[in-house]
Amino acid sequence: GVRALVVRGLDGLDEISTEGPTTVWDATGPRVSLSQFTPETFGVARSPLSALRGGDATRNAELARDVFAGGGGPVRDVVIANAAAAWAAWASVSTAEIDTAARIREGVERVTHAIDSGAAATLLDRWIEVSRSLQG
Repeated sequence: GVRALVVRGLDGLDEISTEGPTTVWDATGPRVSLSQFTPETFGVARSPLSALRGGDATRNAELARDVFAGGGGPVRDVVIANAAAAWAAWASVSTAEIDTAARIREGVERVTHAIDSGAAATLLDRWIEVSRSLQG
């Protein structure tokens, strides 16, 4: 079956927004449900879009490394919120009867633990290693 969460921030982002409300279409159950959530729904702080601006590839890699090293701030919050939504869609096989917000909140806990424990950084390092080995 289909398992998907389609998200759109009311600020125009095609992802969960930490600036304001996000509309979520949940297609993980027998029918599509529509919800609207705020960053506070998931326990992340609000932040303006300007706080999420990256830069060139080097700067973006630095931002990602900082998040995976346990750094805090708006970039970490938006990464956690969106990774949690991805986890919620994946986990819907066994948790579809649980409402969308509760699944995403559980995802926030799991993603936060993965980052804080170093497991996410370890996986990122493995992906980098494999990517480099494939480049020849």
